[in-house]
Amino acid sequence: MTPINFSQARQLCTPDELQLVETSRRETLTKLDAGALKKAITQVRRVRDKWRDVSTRQVRRSQDKQGARVTEENRRSQQKAELFQNVLTRLEAQLEQVAVSSAAAPSAPPPARKPPKQHRAQEHRANRAGVKEQLQQKAAKMSEKAGSVSPPVAPPSAATAASRGAQEPSKPAATKKKATVAKETAATKKGGTFKAKLLARKKTATKKPPVAAQPKAPALPFKGTQQLGAKTAAKKSRVQASGLTTRTRGHVSARGKRNQSRRDSRN
Repeated sequence: MTPINFSQARQLCTPDELQLVETSRRETLTKLDAGALKKAITQVRRVRDKWRDVSTRQVRRSQDKQGARVTEENRRSQQKAELFQNVLTRLEAQLEQVAVSSAAAPSAPPPARKPPKQHRAQEHRANRAGVKEQLQQKAAKMSEKAGSVSPPVAPPSAATAASRGAQEPSKPAATKKKATVAKETAATKKGGTFKAKLLARKKTATKKPPVAAQPKAPALPFKGTQQLGAKTAAKKSRVQASGLTTRTRGHVSARGKRNQSRRDSRN
């Protein structure tokens, strides 16, 4: 690899040019990929061509004036052109090594292509058919289980209930009344006084006569606008009866006067 004097490069180059020179260091070159190397090569080649052209013009000018090809005037430009030529050589060599190593490495498989829309639709319909078939099988199993369960026992018909009632001996009404009175008495003794009183009130209460329907108020002989006019007239009569000449409050009237005085003072 072509040697480069980086201490001399710091004296010759500007900060931007020195940054390009720093990319040719060994530790920096190993970190650059093919894309970064190509970009750096393009920039370095442009700077190399620039200083090569400048050095050529200066050599011609010095030869015409002083009769010598290399003078102090064009020595600096020639050194910079040689420096960037060495940087360019190092970058190109590194790019060749990267290309060889990438060619030797196994190539990664290409990314899987997405199937066309027609195939995706077919797969979707097939999946839906499978799901539908599974649901139908589950529904059939559930219906079979529901059919295997014994049907619920129907309630006894009216004729059966009547026959059972005819077979059972009916209790006399007096016995039922005594039992009800005994229950109420026991509830009263246990502390159910309030409930017993309510029951007694319900029994002794008489039904109230239905409330007579009140006659509807007669419709007003005038319209809504006329009613508003009547209300306004009533308000005016009340204002006149109170001895006032207006319904405007005092502070509102005074505020208007104060505002007018301010306007007058400005004029």
